[in-house]
Amino acid sequence: MRLFHPWSPLRWTRLRLVAALLAVLLLGLLAVRWAVRRHDHFLREELLRKTYIVAQAVPLDRVLSLKGDRSDEERTEYRRLKTQLITAAQIEPAWEWIYLMGRNAGGEVFFQMDSEAFDAEDPSPPGQVYPEASPLLHRVFETGAAATEGPLPDRWGVWVSAFVPLKDAASGRLVTVVGVDIEAGTWRLQTWRAGLVPGLLTLALMAVLLAGYALRGRPDKASGKLKHRWRHLEAALIAAIGLILTLAGVWLARGVETTHSREAFLALGHMKANHLLNAFQSIRNSEIESFGRFFENSDEVTHEEFRNYARYLNRIPEVSAWGWIPVVESGNRPAFVQRVRDWAGDGFDLWEFDRDGRRTQAPERPFHYPLLFQESSGPKATPALEPGFDLAALPELARLLDPAGRPPLPFASDPFVLTGRDADVPRIGVFRPVRSRSVPDRLQGYVMATLLPQTLLDTILNAHLDRNPLIHMELLELQQDAPPSAWPPPSLPTHIRPACPSLLRHPPP
Repeated sequence: MRLFHPWSPLRWTRLRLVAALLAVLLLGLLAVRWAVRRHDHFLREELLRKTYIVAQAVPLDRVLSLKGDRSDEERTEYRRLKTQLITAAQIEPAWEWIYLMGRNAGGEVFFQMDSEAFDAEDPSPPGQVYPEASPLLHRVFETGAAATEGPLPDRWGVWVSAFVPLKDAASGRLVTVVGVDIEAGTWRLQTWRAGLVPGLLTLALMAVLLAGYALRGRPDKASGKLKHRWRHLEAALIAAIGLILTLAGVWLARGVETTHSREAFLALGHMKANHLLNAFQSIRNSEIESFGRFFENSDEVTHEEFRNYARYLNRIPEVSAWGWIPVVESGNRPAFVQRVRDWAGDGFDLWEFDRDGRRTQAPERPFHYPLLFQESSGPKATPALEPGFDLAALPELARLLDPAGRPPLPFASDPFVLTGRDADVPRIGVFRPVRSRSVPDRLQGYVMATLLPQTLLDTILNAHLDRNPLIHMELLELQQDAPPSAWPPPSLPTHIRPACPSLLRHPPP
């Protein structure tokens, strides 16, 4: 009877193989875990940065005007803000919800509004209590510090969430918390993809080790040409191990470099986006508002008074022109034209551009919106428009300027052109309704700030020392049920431009 020695060479070989496989598996799992956690951290930072940008676009004065109950649904401020959230949800396809939350005196967290459609089957109406609020969400309300959490479940699903609080600058009181949710399955898919490369390299290395074990001793038993081929195969297995280890090192180094470059890019993009956001907020909250109140608190503003005020506003480089647009009903058109002719001359009338871009008299309409005063200066000036140009000739503006139900809130137009010719430069109009001083319910007209997208970008970016010619920035026009479009049109080659624009674009991993 032949006894098997417990320390035979065969058993030693098997033990060494098992130890090597376990070591490779352990290192591979650690690499996968490191890659997944690193990408998870990056995605959370990116989500938080983008939520910051969304939060900065929320006008706190409108949130402060809400009561936090179902009566808000009838308020213009609520509907305008909700529409803004619905549109902003298109920024990233992975975003399932954007919402505003408050906390009542009893410490209960409740929804102020969300990005669900107005006719959604299961909306979160204003005032709806959110009992699933986590300790971290309550801590955001208590400390005023932004945070991310999840995946965590609630009645609607399992989510990864980012929370950014907004405070009233005057009182320091926390007004609302802006939240963005991503479905947990989508999040896990994004994070686990980061572990695909180290996982495949680990499996490949284990396969090579097993192949080497399976082929052990065969070259010694072979003879002639077959023995020579076996030895070439051994060399190939050794080379494969070296190649796999080299690829692992390259992947590790590239991953660290990519992470740093992504973080640097997002920080730079966030800073540049802040410049643009601050410019828009300044126009809305300061310049256009003060301009509107100047008209509301005057019985009548003459052309000279307008010019004196607008010349000061012309110091603001982001705005190409300032204008005053009275609302003229059809029946009041003859009296209005005659009143203007008394100081502007007999040549004044309401006019527009025809299809060929030539000036022609404006036809009768229920309402006319003549550009009565306009002031611009320097190279930023738009093509000159004589007084009397009727903005009602532009359908996209006529719908916005219709006084029927027009709330006393500033608003902006989509990019538009004056004549429709290819050479025309698209522009954006920012309007602020002006009510009558004696009859507050009567709409007198609108003060307008004209923005040229390309001029706006160049002016703001050139005004800061962090301008980088290698960084391309665009203004994205977001519309409901339509893909984002860039203004000005993209100048980057198609092969390096993302198919789905993002709030902050970054290189692929």
